[in-house]
Amino acid sequence: AITPNKPNRKIGDDIRLTTEANAVSSPTSLVWTGSEYGASWTDQRDGNLEIYFVRFSAGGSKIGADLRVTNNAAASEYTSLAWSGSEFGIGWTDSRDGNQEIYFTRVSAAGAIIGASTRLTSNAYSSEQASLAWAGGEFGVTWKDSRDGNQEIYFCRVSGAGGKIGSDIRLTSAGQDSQSPDLIWTGSEYGLTWQDWRNSGCEIYFARIATDGIKIGGDL
Repeated sequence: AITPNKPNRKIGDDIRLTTEANAVSSPTSLVWTGSEYGASWTDQRDGNLEIYFVRFSAGGSKIGADLRVTNNAAASEYTSLAWSGSEFGIGWTDSRDGNQEIYFTRVSAAGAIIGASTRLTSNAYSSEQASLAWAGGEFGVTWKDSRDGNQEIYFCRVSGAGGKIGSDIRLTSAGQDSQSPDLIWTGSEYGLTWQDWRNSGCEIYFARIATDGIKIGGDL
Protein backbone atom coordinates (compact mmCIF):
# COMPACT_ATOMS: atom_id res chain seq x y z
CA ALA A 1 0.00 0.00 0.00
CA ILE A 2 1.10 3.58 -0.67
CA THR A 3 0.71 5.87 2.37
CA PRO A 4 0.80 9.63 1.64
CA ASN A 5 3.50 11.58 3.49
CA LYS A 6 4.93 8.42 5.05
CA PRO A 7 7.88 6.27 3.95
CA ASN A 8 6.79 3.10 2.19
CA ARG A 9 8.64 -0.07 3.00
CA LYS A 10 8.37 -3.81 2.72
CA ILE A 11 6.50 -5.49 5.59
CA GLY A 12 8.49 -8.50 6.74
CA ASP A 13 10.61 -10.87 4.67
CA ASP A 14 9.95 -12.42 1.27
CA ILE A 15 7.75 -15.50 1.38
CA ARG A 16 8.61 -18.47 -0.83
CA LEU A 17 5.42 -20.03 -2.21
CA THR A 18 6.90 -22.75 -4.45
CA THR A 19 9.64 -25.27 -3.66
CA GLU A 20 9.73 -27.53 -6.73
CA ALA A 21 12.96 -28.40 -8.53
CA ASN A 22 11.65 -27.42 -11.97
CA ALA A 23 11.20 -23.86 -13.13
CA VAL A 24 8.15 -21.73 -12.56
CA SER A 25 7.46 -19.62 -15.63
CA SER A 26 5.25 -16.73 -16.77
CA PRO A 27 4.05 -13.97 -14.42
CA THR A 28 2.05 -14.96 -11.37
CA SER A 29 -1.53 -13.67 -11.15
CA LEU A 30 -2.57 -12.48 -7.68
CA VAL A 31 -5.96 -11.51 -6.16
CA TRP A 32 -7.25 -10.53 -2.72
CA THR A 33 -10.49 -12.09 -1.46
CA GLY A 34 -11.07 -9.76 1.47
CA SER A 35 -9.39 -12.08 3.93
CA GLU A 36 -6.63 -13.91 2.05
CA TYR A 37 -4.73 -14.07 -1.25
CA GLY A 38 -5.07 -16.41 -4.21
CA ALA A 39 -2.22 -16.87 -6.69
CA SER A 40 -1.93 -18.79 -9.96
CA TRP A 41 1.09 -19.44 -12.18
CA THR A 42 2.61 -21.70 -14.84
CA ASP A 43 4.66 -24.59 -13.42
CA GLN A 44 6.92 -27.22 -15.04
CA ARG A 45 7.14 -29.69 -12.13
CA ASP A 46 5.09 -32.24 -14.13
CA GLY A 47 7.39 -32.27 -17.14
CA ASN A 48 5.30 -29.83 -19.16
CA LEU A 49 3.68 -26.47 -18.54
CA GLU A 50 0.64 -26.67 -16.22
CA ILE A 51 -1.40 -24.11 -14.28
CA TYR A 52 -1.16 -24.20 -10.48
CA PHE A 53 -3.01 -22.31 -7.74
CA VAL A 54 -2.41 -21.61 -4.04
CA ARG A 55 -3.98 -19.66 -1.18
CA PHE A 56 -2.08 -17.75 1.48
CA SER A 57 -3.08 -15.63 4.43
CA ALA A 58 -2.91 -11.86 4.88
CA GLY A 59 0.18 -12.44 6.99
CA GLY A 60 1.82 -14.49 4.24
CA SER A 61 1.30 -18.02 5.55
CA LYS A 62 0.60 -20.59 2.86
CA ILE A 63 -2.81 -22.27 3.23
CA GLY A 64 -2.89 -25.92 2.14
CA ALA A 65 -1.08 -27.57 -0.74
CA ASP A 66 -0.60 -26.31 -4.30
CA LEU A 67 -3.58 -27.12 -6.53
CA ARG A 68 -2.85 -28.38 -10.05
CA VAL A 69 -5.54 -26.77 -12.21
CA THR A 70 -4.71 -28.27 -15.62
CA ASN A 71 -3.90 -31.85 -16.55
CA ASN A 72 -3.18 -32.55 -20.20
CA ALA A 73 -0.11 -33.39 -22.27
CA ALA A 74 0.02 -29.98 -23.98
CA ALA A 75 1.27 -26.66 -22.61
CA SER A 76 -0.98 -24.58 -20.34
CA GLU A 77 0.37 -21.09 -19.57
CA TYR A 78 -0.24 -17.31 -19.26
CA THR A 79 -2.69 -17.53 -16.38
CA SER A 80 -5.06 -14.83 -15.11
CA LEU A 81 -7.02 -14.95 -11.85
CA ALA A 82 -10.16 -13.12 -10.64
CA TRP A 83 -12.22 -13.28 -7.42
CA SER A 84 -16.03 -13.25 -7.68
CA GLY A 85 -16.78 -12.67 -4.03
CA SER A 86 -17.33 -16.38 -3.38
CA GLU A 87 -14.90 -18.23 -5.68
CA PHE A 88 -12.01 -17.79 -8.09
CA GLY A 89 -12.08 -17.72 -11.88
CA ILE A 90 -8.92 -18.71 -13.75
CA GLY A 91 -8.22 -18.19 -17.45
CA TRP A 92 -5.18 -19.40 -19.38
CA THR A 93 -3.73 -20.28 -22.78
CA ASP A 94 -4.00 -24.00 -23.58
CA SER A 95 -2.52 -25.97 -26.50
CA ARG A 96 -4.46 -29.23 -26.06
CA ASP A 97 -6.44 -28.58 -29.27
CA GLY A 98 -3.37 -28.37 -31.51
CA ASN A 99 -3.18 -24.58 -31.35
CA GLN A 100 -3.37 -22.02 -28.57
CA GLU A 101 -6.90 -21.43 -27.20
CA ILE A 102 -8.28 -19.65 -24.12
CA TYR A 103 -9.71 -21.87 -21.37
CA PHE A 104 -11.50 -21.01 -18.13
CA THR A 105 -12.28 -22.82 -14.90
CA ARG A 106 -13.62 -22.08 -11.42
CA VAL A 107 -11.91 -22.76 -8.09
CA SER A 108 -13.75 -22.69 -4.77
CA ALA A 109 -12.86 -20.40 -1.88
CA ALA A 110 -11.39 -23.49 -0.20
CA GLY A 111 -9.13 -24.17 -3.21
CA ALA A 112 -10.94 -27.00 -5.04
CA ILE A 113 -11.74 -27.13 -8.75
CA ILE A 114 -15.45 -26.67 -9.52
CA GLY A 115 -16.66 -28.61 -12.55
CA ALA A 116 -14.99 -28.98 -15.92
CA SER A 117 -12.95 -26.31 -17.70
CA THR A 118 -14.59 -24.29 -20.50
CA ARG A 119 -12.98 -23.64 -23.87
CA LEU A 120 -13.69 -19.96 -24.67
CA THR A 121 -12.09 -19.60 -28.12
CA SER A 122 -12.38 -21.79 -31.19
CA ASN A 123 -10.54 -20.67 -34.30
CA ALA A 124 -7.60 -21.95 -36.31
CA TYR A 125 -5.28 -19.21 -35.08
CA SER A 126 -3.51 -18.43 -31.82
CA SER A 127 -5.49 -17.04 -28.87
CA GLU A 128 -3.26 -16.08 -25.93
CA GLN A 129 -2.72 -13.88 -22.85
CA ALA A 130 -6.10 -13.97 -21.14
CA SER A 131 -6.97 -11.25 -18.62
CA LEU A 132 -10.03 -11.69 -16.37
CA ALA A 133 -12.17 -9.32 -14.33
CA TRP A 134 -15.29 -9.97 -12.23
CA ALA A 135 -18.15 -7.61 -13.07
CA GLY A 136 -20.46 -8.33 -10.14
CA GLY A 137 -22.51 -11.01 -11.86
CA GLU A 138 -20.22 -12.42 -14.54
CA PHE A 139 -16.61 -12.46 -15.71
CA GLY A 140 -15.16 -10.40 -18.52
CA VAL A 141 -12.25 -11.96 -20.43
CA THR A 142 -9.84 -10.30 -22.87
CA TRP A 143 -7.01 -11.83 -24.87
CA LYS A 144 -4.86 -11.32 -27.96
CA ASP A 145 -6.01 -13.20 -31.05
CA SER A 146 -4.41 -13.77 -34.48
CA ARG A 147 -7.55 -14.75 -36.42
CA ASP A 148 -7.52 -11.46 -38.37
CA GLY A 149 -4.03 -11.86 -39.81
CA ASN A 150 -2.41 -9.78 -37.10
CA GLN A 151 -2.78 -9.70 -33.32
CA GLU A 152 -5.94 -7.98 -32.07
CA ILE A 153 -7.59 -7.74 -28.64
CA TYR A 154 -10.84 -9.69 -28.20
CA PHE A 155 -13.40 -9.85 -25.39
CA CYS A 156 -16.05 -12.28 -24.21
CA ARG A 157 -18.39 -12.69 -21.24
CA VAL A 158 -18.49 -15.73 -18.95
CA SER A 159 -21.28 -16.44 -16.48
CA GLY A 160 -20.69 -17.00 -12.80
CA ALA A 161 -21.33 -20.70 -13.48
CA GLY A 162 -18.55 -20.76 -16.10
CA GLY A 163 -20.57 -20.75 -19.32
CA LYS A 164 -19.70 -18.47 -22.22
CA ILE A 165 -22.25 -15.72 -22.92
CA GLY A 166 -22.67 -14.62 -26.53
CA SER A 167 -19.98 -14.23 -29.16
CA ASP A 168 -16.42 -12.90 -29.17
CA ILE A 169 -16.10 -9.12 -29.63
CA ARG A 170 -13.12 -7.57 -31.39
CA LEU A 171 -11.93 -4.50 -29.46
CA THR A 172 -8.97 -3.31 -31.55
CA SER A 173 -8.68 -2.65 -35.27
CA ALA A 174 -5.55 -0.66 -36.00
CA GLY A 175 -3.81 -2.70 -38.72
CA GLN A 176 -0.83 -3.43 -36.45
CA ASP A 177 -0.35 -5.86 -33.56
CA SER A 178 -2.19 -5.31 -30.28
CA GLN A 179 -1.20 -7.56 -27.38
CA SER A 180 -0.80 -8.07 -23.60
CA PRO A 181 -4.29 -6.90 -22.51
CA ASP A 182 -5.06 -6.07 -18.88
CA LEU A 183 -8.72 -5.79 -17.80
CA ILE A 184 -10.30 -4.33 -14.66
CA TRP A 185 -13.88 -3.60 -13.50
CA THR A 186 -14.77 -0.19 -12.08
CA GLY A 187 -18.19 -1.07 -10.68
CA SER A 188 -20.01 0.11 -13.80
CA GLU A 189 -17.73 -0.62 -16.77
CA TYR A 190 -14.41 -2.22 -17.72
CA GLY A 191 -11.08 -0.49 -18.19
CA LEU A 192 -8.65 -2.07 -20.66
CA THR A 193 -4.98 -1.39 -21.39
CA TRP A 194 -2.75 -3.09 -23.96
CA GLN A 195 0.46 -2.80 -26.00
CA ASP A 196 -0.13 -1.40 -29.49
CA TRP A 197 2.19 -1.08 -32.50
CA ARG A 198 0.10 1.26 -34.68
CA ASN A 199 2.58 4.15 -34.23
CA SER A 200 5.67 2.32 -35.59
CA GLY A 201 6.69 1.45 -32.03
CA CYS A 202 5.16 -0.20 -29.02
CA GLU A 203 2.91 2.18 -27.03
CA ILE A 204 0.35 1.70 -24.24
CA TYR A 205 -3.31 2.28 -25.13
CA PHE A 206 -6.47 2.43 -23.00
CA ALA A 207 -10.18 1.99 -23.73
CA ARG A 208 -13.41 1.84 -21.76
CA ILE A 209 -15.64 -1.18 -22.31
CA ALA A 210 -19.33 -1.46 -21.43
CA THR A 211 -20.75 -4.45 -19.57
CA ASP A 212 -21.84 -6.06 -22.85
CA GLY A 213 -18.35 -5.73 -24.32
CA ILE A 214 -18.99 -2.73 -26.54
CA LYS A 215 -16.25 -0.12 -26.56
CA ILE A 216 -17.16 3.30 -25.10
CA GLY A 217 -15.54 6.02 -27.18
CA GLY A 218 -12.19 5.69 -28.88
CA ASP A 219 -8.78 4.38 -27.95
CA LEU A 220 -6.58 6.62 -25.83
